[in-house]
Amino acid sequence: MAGHVIDRYGEESLTFTWSVFNEPDLGAFFWRASWDELQTFYDYTTDAILRAFEDRGYDSSKVFVGGLELGGIFGTNLRLSEFLAHCSPTAEAKGALSKNAAFADKRLDGKRSRRVEELCRASGGKGAPCNFVSVHAYNDAKVMAAKLARAKELALELDAEYFADLWVNSHEACPEWSLPPDEAAADSYLGNGYFPTWCTEVVSRQLAQAEKDPRYAFGETLLTVWRPPADLSGVNAVTRILNRDDNSDGRADRTVTVPYPTFHVLNLLSDLGDEYWPLPRTTVAGHVVTGFASRDERGTIRVALFAHHSEDTQSRSDAEFEIELELSEVGLKRGDQAELTEYRFDRVHNSYFAKACELRQRQSVATPAGEAPEAVVKRLSSTDATEQLAALAEIEKRTPAEQFAVLSSVAALAESASDERVRESAKKMVARLIFAANDNHPGLPKADVDEIERLSKLQKTNVAKVAVTIDGKLSLKPRVSGNGMNMLVIRPLVKER
Repeated sequence: MAGHVIDRYGEESLTFTWSVFNEPDLGAFFWRASWDELQTFYDYTTDAILRAFEDRGYDSSKVFVGGLELGGIFGTNLRLSEFLAHCSPTAEAKGALSKNAAFADKRLDGKRSRRVEELCRASGGKGAPCNFVSVHAYNDAKVMAAKLARAKELALELDAEYFADLWVNSHEACPEWSLPPDEAAADSYLGNGYFPTWCTEVVSRQLAQAEKDPRYAFGETLLTVWRPPADLSGVNAVTRILNRDDNSDGRADRTVTVPYPTFHVLNLLSDLGDEYWPLPRTTVAGHVVTGFASRDERGTIRVALFAHHSEDTQSRSDAEFEIELELSEVGLKRGDQAELTEYRFDRVHNSYFAKACELRQRQSVATPAGEAPEAVVKRLSSTDATEQLAALAEIEKRTPAEQFAVLSSVAALAESASDERVRESAKKMVARLIFAANDNHPGLPKADVDEIERLSKLQKTNVAKVAVTIDGKLSLKPRVSGNGMNMLVIRPLVKER
């Protein structure tokens, strides 16, 4: 398998992340063997990947390999110690196999990878290549950052030398793993500012930890992205699809894809340089107010400021904060000027949240009355197949947003129902909602779609010139709302001669 990928992508494969396993700590869901067998499987698999590179003339020391992809559903109580101790050439821990299985297997003499051979021969047969571990994080920002920090802490406690540069990644991350079960959770993905500030709060906490100990400054996070939701459903994604009715017949004539505000936020964050300066943190009425800054090689300074309230998923807070920001050593002299561009993100700025809520309310009024979602879910959990089928039929009558709200319950029924008719009906509904095309959907009015499309475009919220003070500093007073972010881009202005 590795050879096929390498043959197809060549040298570019050396830049890939080679990850083994998916959530083995969740037991029978993804790993049905013992933890001893997990370590053995890892040894053979990583050796095979590395040997595939070496057989094609590549340096296997450049291969970025690791894994686990822990589900991590018990917070900072991560099942990592035995795996990391097994990978270390010196550490020991209860449950850790003492030898690398691929190195110990005489059948592989002369056939195993040089990287495994050199590592294990120098340590009496112990150790396994491990550049990273990944921990999935579907939590509030504080818990997520703590989980990732704990993973690195465990590694350093076991073998501070071998794991000094270990990356701790999260290859699945979002405030929630599944389709939101209630309106409040759905709103967090609808552009009210919660999702972007959740992202920046995770980053801010990681930077603060790395500032204390540079060994924590290794890792990356990937957002979990479901299929883009149709219309106004709140789903962890970065774009949404709007079904547009061009001829006022109530049916969709075409689709329009618009970005979440988070899409723009992550693009702006990607422009930051390689060095970061975490800013002081303060908490006001439940809002964490802080940020971080960087400067690129051209002297452009970028500052991400935000206020995040982890429990206010609907961003109902009316709080607004004026931040006194003083930047020193900005590379400018007294009297020099810079151009300040601000990009604010919250439920009002760079957002279609208000318009989406208006349309959602309009749709709910127009929708025929039916059973409330909680009543339907209760009927799905019945042991009576007739009741379950009736509940599925009721869900078919509901709006796409209401259908998505109960999708996790339908998916559970598709797995657990004893009646074949129920299982098949539930499976078809899950497939339709998650994978089917957006054909034959009701359409949103053209004018409303055009307005959301306009509001979804990235807008500068302020552009101004600022001057360096007598002591060579820039003093600014930007504002951020509760669950809001303000990205400042400060470019020195070159004086004309």
